[in-house]
Amino acid sequence: MESSFPSTQNLGFCESAEGKNEAKSYKEMISTFPRVQRWSCYEGFWYFPMFLEGLMSAQDQFIPQSTDIFITSCPKTGTTWLKALTFAICTRSRLSGSSASSLLTKVPHDCVPLLEYDFAQNPMKRDRAVPLVSTHVPYSSLPKSVVSSCCKMIYICRDAKDAFVSLWHFIADLQRSKNVEPLSLEEAFELFCSGISSYGPYWDHVLGYWRASVELPEKILFLTYEEMKKDTASHVKKLAEFMGCSFTLEEEEEGEVQKIISMCSFEKLSNLDVNKNGKHRADTSFAMKNSVFFRKGEIGDWANYLTPEMGARLDDIMEQKLKGSGLKLPSGFIKSCYQHLVKQQLYVRKNNTHSVHLLYFASKGGNEAKSYKEMISTFPRVQWWSYYEGFWYHSMFLEGIMSAQDHFIPQSTDIFITSSPKTGNDLAQSPHIAICTRSRLSGSSASALLTKMPHDCVPVMEYHRAQNPMKRDCAVPLVSTHIPYSSLPKSLVSSCCKMIYICRDAKDAFVSLWHFIAEMERSRNVEPLSLEEAFELFCSGISGYGPYWDHVLGYWRASLEFPEKVLFLTYEEMKKDTAAHVKKLAEFMGCSFTLEEEEEGEVQKIVSVCSFDKLSSLEVNKNGTHSLDTLIDVKNSAFFRKGEIGDWGQIT
Repeated sequence: MESSFPSTQNLGFCESAEGKNEAKSYKEMISTFPRVQRWSCYEGFWYFPMFLEGLMSAQDQFIPQSTDIFITSCPKTGTTWLKALTFAICTRSRLSGSSASSLLTKVPHDCVPLLEYDFAQNPMKRDRAVPLVSTHVPYSSLPKSVVSSCCKMIYICRDAKDAFVSLWHFIADLQRSKNVEPLSLEEAFELFCSGISSYGPYWDHVLGYWRASVELPEKILFLTYEEMKKDTASHVKKLAEFMGCSFTLEEEEEGEVQKIISMCSFEKLSNLDVNKNGKHRADTSFAMKNSVFFRKGEIGDWANYLTPEMGARLDDIMEQKLKGSGLKLPSGFIKSCYQHLVKQQLYVRKNNTHSVHLLYFASKGGNEAKSYKEMISTFPRVQWWSYYEGFWYHSMFLEGIMSAQDHFIPQSTDIFITSSPKTGNDLAQSPHIAICTRSRLSGSSASALLTKMPHDCVPVMEYHRAQNPMKRDCAVPLVSTHIPYSSLPKSLVSSCCKMIYICRDAKDAFVSLWHFIAEMERSRNVEPLSLEEAFELFCSGISGYGPYWDHVLGYWRASLEFPEKVLFLTYEEMKKDTAAHVKKLAEFMGCSFTLEEEEEGEVQKIVSVCSFDKLSSLEVNKNGTHSLDTLIDVKNSAFFRKGEIGDWGQIT
């Protein structure tokens, strides 16, 4: 079907760049972004710099036409096929000889321009009669002009395992053609599982468009490669209807749908001379053989490259990330095998700690002799943070996390105090200590807190102390951790142990964390990051145990699924009515206050002893020192800065 476009010759971008970035080139800005390998991090996603430059330009300048239809996807998820089908559908009435004749002489990517490259390079190259624009840009980073328009979008995704394998082959072929040694499949897989890949994290890319399609179904059509392969004919008709150019009864009777399916099939397209021997963007520095877009097009090809354990790991990540969204993607048949493997590992953990260590290294592929430190040295790194299982950690804590994942054995009575750093940990830990020890302490309902700071009363799992039961007070069932829910030791997640999580307004959490780290850095004569630099990193998800939002979401979803096991609290609500929360905590911990205790004011005593004013004024917290396994000495006063809600507003 033909499209009607305005007569203006200025297609796509306005005539001049305006706004805050006028004086600073995109390249200069990109050079300041967090970087791992060849990818730069921007707005929570990872990009090659040349595409990121085009994206930023589009965000500032792109002007869509009201009739535009955007073909959206993460790379290597069926993009080539979807472009071919949509191009054939919307141009069928003006082409002669074939329902998709242009596809006989051009690769589909030359028929549908890419927003973040083709438009940025030359907006005049667009065929005004074709309303299609393609992009890999995540939904949250699309130009505001697109999101606020009436333009339609069609999104396609596929099983993450097949998407990864296809992407790895594609990039490896491009690298080799330039005499560059590509990443090994194992290295690329670790990065992908950590969220680092082109336009990744993959799960966040998929979720962005999925949620938009649920909210705006008339504007966004969400498809999967597997369902399209299963019943291509019905999807071709569905596409045509969504695009506003449905097939007529006459067209269907004349086999127009089947003609398009045949013309756009992998077998047909991959055997065309243009796709076997031609080049995409042949006149640019980014030229590539068209054949790289046509490798196999099969469902389940991942099994020829990934081990069952690798496949199960990625399935598990996707399941965790998509939980609660209502979206179910294909995940393969190996889930039950993976669960069986986990049970075996837990059995070994319970019966032979030494064997656990060997099992862990065997699962990593023969790395028995490789220490955690050596492994961490190979992980993606930005500033002092290392990337592991989708989160960012200081390397010394990451070593403890990996050790805990292998060796930590919880007691059935353990209660875990969980949080992201600087979200009210002290407010959460102090009442727990006071509550669970009140029956055995004399002189004060929380006497231990008078001589020790809260973090010295509750061992931290990833700082090694909790992994040595000899260092634990057996009468205190508390263990604290900042580890995200998805990275907790399997032995803990599968246990009956309870968890209490606290979070707070992200703005206050960021400001408190920045002050804390800056103070530690200055105490070692190290220049800390400026607030502005730290803020940009935080907003990109890069902070201790970040991304902050993923940390919060992990425990929130767990609390919905296991409310009897995970108690979710907010700092603001606890401050608003501390007494009610102290009683709620006691009940959840299994040591409710008796009527006699309440009448004697035991609740209020605990509230008073654990208040910010009381704790911060204690001699031990004003002048004492907290030692993280002697690795870092931190003044106790660093943990008691203000404790106020809304303090972020004081930063100008």
